[in-house]
Amino acid sequence: MKKRTLWTFAAPLLIFLVLSVEGCQTKQKAAEQEIQTKAEKVAVQYFKTEKRWKVEVDEVKISPITGADAVFVYGHIAGNKNKKVSVTVDYKDNYKVVGVGYDR
Repeated sequence: MKKRTLWTFAAPLLIFLVLSVEGCQTKQKAAEQEIQTKAEKVAVQYFKTEKRWKVEVDEVKISPITGADAVFVYGHIAGNKNKKVSVTVDYKDNYKVVGVGYDR
């Protein structure tokens, strides 16, 4: 009888924990997607304003280092995939561009 009572209590608790973790992961992925989208827009605008270049984004990555607030945006100049560009954006500092690189 005790085992059944314990299982009756543990099963709903386990289900609750699994659903809570899954919900948190979904919210985190949505937040990361929003960060990546904003950083991509900042990078494109940076090259448009500072260099008068139209760029196409190939990849956007949030830094995997804990405590780093950087998003790395990689791409190329529109029409020339050999001219690579990159921008590092600090998303916790109002999406400030903190690093730029490009092929000459």
